[in-house]
This record gives sequence, structure tokens and C-alpha cells, in this order.
Amino acid sequence: MKTIPVARATLLAAAVSMLALAGCGSPKTDEATPPAAENIPALQWVPVAQTSDGGAIQYDPAQTTTDAAGKYTDVVVRIRHPYLEGWAQDLPKEYSGETVFQTEQAHLRFDCAARTMGVVSREALGAGDAVLDKRVTPEPVALTAIPAGGVGEAVLPKACPPATP
Repeated sequence: MKTIPVARATLLAAAVSMLALAGCGSPKTDEATPPAAENIPALQWVPVAQTSDGGAIQYDPAQTTTDAAGKYTDVVVRIRHPYLEGWAQDLPKEYSGETVFQTEQAHLRFDCAARTMGVVSREALGAGDAVLDKRVTPEPVALTAIPAGGVGEAVLPKACPPATP
């Protein structure tokens, strides 16, 4: 009998488990490869930054809006995670499933003068940009300080460009 090193055995066990779960239908999964170029509208998703774990942050300038009073700027961003992510920790107790995804789309609201931000909604996207799960924050959206090193800080210059003299 051939002996498999522990690390390889662990990887093999994980792969077998993932294959078994893929057939049961309970988790929703995104493909492991980036979406085909034809699924992303041409020239709309502009790269902004990379996440600390190697993911990509993009925003769509066409979906950036400012309210009539000029106080709030809403921006739609996409975060392409390098690994599968899950939302089980955010779910109510009575929900037994888990949404697993690799691409997330978020609608963020900024108060540029106060340098604060809130999440209006988040969507877990699957193959062909199908929405697997959507979380919407009830209005009014609470705005808080923008966390250092996060998506909000990366997108802030796009949402709130410095005034030009």
C-alpha cells in the first residue's frame, strides 16, 4: 500500500469532500475561474485596487450617482475574491444553507464631507453574474468611519475625488 504524506492526504480529502458537496445541491457555488469577458459589460468595470489577499476591486463609473442634495455618493463595486467565500455567518439561525461565491457586488454609499460610508446592498454572484444571494440594508443606511485598508478606503478617491481649484 502506498503512503500519502499528510498534507497531500488532507488536500485529497478536501477535494473529495468538495466533489461530494457539489452533487448534493445545498451550497450555491461560483465557478473557480474568472467570468468570461462577454459576461462583463465592455469598459465598465474599472480596476481600483487589489485586496490584501490578492483579490481584485473594481468599480463602474456609469453606476456612480450623487443624490439631489449633493450629500451622498453611491458607488457600485465588484470584489473578485481569490478563493471561495461564504455568507453562512451572516445568516439567521433558521436558515440552514450557505451561499458560496467568488464574486461579490456591493452598492456603497459615501458622505464625502464626513468621510463616512455605509453598505446599501451586497450580492453574491455566480456564473454569468447570476445573483445567488442579496443582502439589503434597510434605509436609512447607517454611515460609519471608513475602515483603513478596506474596500471603502480603496474606492473613496473614485466616490469622492478631490476638488480641483
